[in-house]
Amino acid sequence: MLRLVLGLSAVCTIYGCQYVIGIEALPMQMDPSCPDAADAHAGPPLVAVRSADGSCYYIDKTEVSYGQYQSFLEAAPRPSGDASCDWEHNFVPECEDAQQPNSDTDLPVVCVSYCDAAAFCAWAGKSLCPGEHDAPTEPRRSAWYKACGGLEGRPYPYVGAHDPQRCNGADNPDTGCDKGSCSLVSSDALTGCKTEQGILHLSGNVEEWTAECNGNTGATDRCLTRGGSVNTRSLECGLFGDRQRDYRSRFTGFRCCLTE
Repeated sequence: MLRLVLGLSAVCTIYGCQYVIGIEALPMQMDPSCPDAADAHAGPPLVAVRSADGSCYYIDKTEVSYGQYQSFLEAAPRPSGDASCDWEHNFVPECEDAQQPNSDTDLPVVCVSYCDAAAFCAWAGKSLCPGEHDAPTEPRRSAWYKACGGLEGRPYPYVGAHDPQRCNGADNPDTGCDKGSCSLVSSDALTGCKTEQGILHLSGNVEEWTAECNGNTGATDRCLTRGGSVNTRSLECGLFGDRQRDYRSRFTGFRCCLTE
């Protein structure tokens, strides 16, 4: 028998055992599953995450790979529709001469601006993960941070203390950073670097663009990148960079969200 009593808390009696649950946790307790995301989305597969209000949203399981981004380029892409990106019409990954993007189809795409990333996500039927520029350390106000650290804002995507060998960061001895040349890994390589839902590489490998910006005026608006990269140590979920929309780096990529 299941008995729910609503007051300051809810008391559930199940086979003679009692549990006390805060009211705001009830949607999670009563419906622990999220519906599957529709299949009509390009790019990495989507993984469901619960919002603070109990609703569901979705985030790419992996970083967008160079091969997936090539499919976008071959489709003759259009701007994302975001007026702050009207200046960006060339979506080809491009960095300074000393930071040329990789061309391995399995590695995450890099050397993309915010607007390149936003255009890909729009083409894929998604968007960059939303949030607020002025709340970088509040997981309830960032879809990306919530996916990495949960509502409680745990330090790492996995449970427990920092383990340098789980994610692709500067203190992982396998990255080559200690020899002066940090190496990226394929978007699904380190399966120990994942959340309980199975979302990979939210820490390290490449820092990821989010739709957490301080304005909508153009290329010089500042937007947050999340998660740190292969040349970052510790790699906590709360790590962030504050970049102009036109910033490009061989350590900066992205993943998309679906929040409808």
